Amino acid sequence: MSKSKKDTANPSKDRSISVWKAQVLGVVLMVPVLFVCVAPYLLIWGEGALDGALDGIHSGALIGIFIGGIVLHEILHGIGWALAGGKRWGEISFGFKLKSLTPYATVDGLLEIWAYRVGSALPGVTLGLAPWAISLFVGHAGLHLFGVVFTVVAMGDAVVLWLLRDVPNTIHVQDHPERVGCILEEQDTAL
Repeated sequence: MSKSKKDTANPSKDRSISVWKAQVLGVVLMVPVLFVCVAPYLLIWGEGALDGALDGIHSGALIGIFIGGIVLHEILHGIGWALAGGKRWGEISFGFKLKSLTPYATVDGLLEIWAYRVGSALPGVTLGLAPWAISLFVGHAGLHLFGVVFTVVAMGDAVVLWLLRDVPNTIHVQDHPERVGCILEEQDTAL
């Protein structure tokens, strides 16, 4: 029995990857990201600049900061989609997929792709790149480590943005219900 045309997914419209593939790509990208982030800090502030960065911080506090940062990461996705995409908070859902140990945020309905990109990039920029960049100027090792960790955490989002690199801003997207990424929606140009 053959599948109908409607049942067959259009791979050119599906700009998503599995959660597992996103996690594997995140791990693979971690090494170059760590090098690109840490090397400039050490060049500016010296070889021992990160020595003792975590001294005096209880491991429980570190775990709390990490978990809090992950929760904030997902909330920032929602804030980005709400503000840039004009979505109501009730159209944004948050959860945790136990099978893949992955927190998530998802948005219902269509978004203009630029708004989807804003919501996808917001956590990596605000929790990762911004603290990292500030740390280069002020030399704060703890801020630097925070920025590096949350830049690495945002690698899955960076992969999604890469998958959307060639999509024009006139396209609307639907967040994929099960995978990391979205589905491109055709536009009715005969308005």
